[in-house]
Amino acid sequence: FDLVDDDYRLTVRQRVENLIDRPLNVHLVMYSPSDMAEDPTAYIDRRRFRIGYLLGAERDPERRAGVLADDRFLIERRDITRAYERGRQEYLWPDPGAVEAGEQYELSWFAITSRYFAMAFHPPYEPGEPIDLSLEPTVQQIFPTVDPINDDIFVELITGERTIDAGSSEAFDIGLFAGPLDRRMLSNEEPYRSLNMSGLILYVMGACCTICTFQWLAHFLINFLSFLHDYIVFDWAMAIIVLVVIVRGLLHPITRKAQINMQRFGRAMSKLKPEIDKLQKRYKDDPKTLQQEQLRLMREHGVNPLHMLGCLPMLLQAPIWIALWAMLYFAYELWQEPAFYGIFQMFWNWSFLADLSASDNFVKFAEPLTLWRLNLTGLNVLPILLGVAFFLQQKYMTPPPTPNMTEDQIRQQKMMRVMMVVMMPIVLYPAPSGLTLYIMTSSFVGILEGRYIRRQIDNMDLDATVVKKTTPKKKKQKKSKDPQARAYAEAVDARKEKQRRKKVKSYKKRK
Repeated sequence: FDLVDDDYRLTVRQRVENLIDRPLNVHLVMYSPSDMAEDPTAYIDRRRFRIGYLLGAERDPERRAGVLADDRFLIERRDITRAYERGRQEYLWPDPGAVEAGEQYELSWFAITSRYFAMAFHPPYEPGEPIDLSLEPTVQQIFPTVDPINDDIFVELITGERTIDAGSSEAFDIGLFAGPLDRRMLSNEEPYRSLNMSGLILYVMGACCTICTFQWLAHFLINFLSFLHDYIVFDWAMAIIVLVVIVRGLLHPITRKAQINMQRFGRAMSKLKPEIDKLQKRYKDDPKTLQQEQLRLMREHGVNPLHMLGCLPMLLQAPIWIALWAMLYFAYELWQEPAFYGIFQMFWNWSFLADLSASDNFVKFAEPLTLWRLNLTGLNVLPILLGVAFFLQQKYMTPPPTPNMTEDQIRQQKMMRVMMVVMMPIVLYPAPSGLTLYIMTSSFVGILEGRYIRRQIDNMDLDATVVKKTTPKKKKQKKSKDPQARAYAEAVDARKEKQRRKKVKSYKKRK
């Protein structure tokens, strides 16, 4: 075989020549290198296997749909290892489920991805020549082989069987991409653009967050962040901070309304506390009736129970947070990029914030320290500041307990505050510093925003009820079809109007 080097692209030229005097049926089994090494700075292992595919010739004979790269053929590495442990290994291609359902697909490319890099097998490509979108003339089956001793996964690429006549040869060429998950390169350069290999970039953390991580939103956020970096601030850390300010500014009306509603609800419930105490004593053995009576009491006094859910509008913004989390974690643009124009590296090449894709490494260890399956590369200060931010945020933004809360509910609320202050910094301790910087900045901005809203609330009359002024509509009287009745009604209306005018004139004279 021959390797042709072109940036991150390799063309493997393989020839099988028949040197005997009769036809020969052959197929090749090509072993890929082992899968990507685990990133020691990553606190979530997101090594995946991806497949780009074409619709079958019967469904799309003219290839109008092009190459598809969606979640239809997305396989997490841990799923393969678990299947091996249970003795249930299956082909990655063709998909057993698709075969059973009679669905027709055609292989275009196969890739092994890590957090920032990918190794993909695709059709051979020669600059200036038409691109063949199908890899199936060369690869028809893909099977994973797990090496439990070295914790590696090798992939067998199996070709279809071909007949080679005596003295003839067959080509089994294949293209190989081994490079970064760079959006601009994969979206604009050939053959990656035609093969839709930008689909390799997936901003998904996994688990339950997958449902809420909208890819269009994550791609919009990384494009906007790149715009801030390229044209406005020229630094990724500053772009992250500007992004925080913009996002918090857009959410400010929702945050303000939520906090006002929570304060109004808490104040109203404080006034109703004596009545609620009486109801709790009267119906202490009947929780269902107690709840109904409390709702009745709140309705009578114009207290809206929905104001108790003042944090609900912020919870509805969870997809934005999750998309930001995934985008900042997987963004190749932040890889090995220093923060704040590399100012900390000017002091004896300090490791602090030298790489936004890794931990902040305020004090870097000579050797990584393994603790609870986490590889700690240094002492990080941003997660500690994040804990301080969460503590202050809980202090200034958490509403006081309402009178209808039980002692157990108050105790659980306090426990949740402690969990947020302690657990979040622990979880985010090995996280990328770019992600921690975003959450920490957002928390501090939220504290300032909360204090500003509190000052506004102190000057507001939360006890006043807003009454909508409505103009009573005059009822249209139906005109009778009887001429005599209609004439009588018109005479009565004229008499009333005459009396009204007379009263108005006499009032003006007295005045």
